[in-house]
Amino acid sequence: MSLPDLSDPRIAAFFAALIPILGLVTWLGGFKRTDGWFTPERCGVMTLVAMVAAQSLLYDGPRANVFDELDTVALTSDLIGFAGFTLIALNADRVWPLFAAGFQLIAVVAHIVRAMRLESAMAEHAYNVLKAVPTSVVIVFVLIGALWRLKRALRGEAIREWVPFKKYAEIRRLPDEVSDF
Repeated sequence: MSLPDLSDPRIAAFFAALIPILGLVTWLGGFKRTDGWFTPERCGVMTLVAMVAAQSLLYDGPRANVFDELDTVALTSDLIGFAGFTLIALNADRVWPLFAAGFQLIAVVAHIVRAMRLESAMAEHAYNVLKAVPTSVVIVFVLIGALWRLKRALRGEAIREWVPFKKYAEIRRLPDEVSDF
């Protein structure tokens, strides 16, 4: 285990933006509710922290920055992000997790294309961009979600945090007397 090279300006800029944004979102996103659940925004922060932790634990020095082959460390981190944001999207009464899961899917697909060795399909620079930019955009989505939640809270609106996936089927189920089946 080694920490990412903070002397690289790109990595330093990423962490310089990530740490204050995560702190702000944690504060704006609300705290643990009385029923024991965290808000979707806090769960988004926890997903981002899990992604960074996975990269820090699995990071193996300069080899992790080689772009001519599959970056398994970034793939692991992006799979954690995709799974986490998909679970949040399926259960939260929010729109931003859908976009976050979609952007993480873009990163995962970039890794799959790189693993398939389709050299003509993706240049090294494109792989570099497609594995880094989606996570940066997801951080912005989490921040926007927290700001939107704060705006609703300041207006005194009731904020429904979670709608379990099972309830979507119940909400969309047609009454028996309306169904033609």
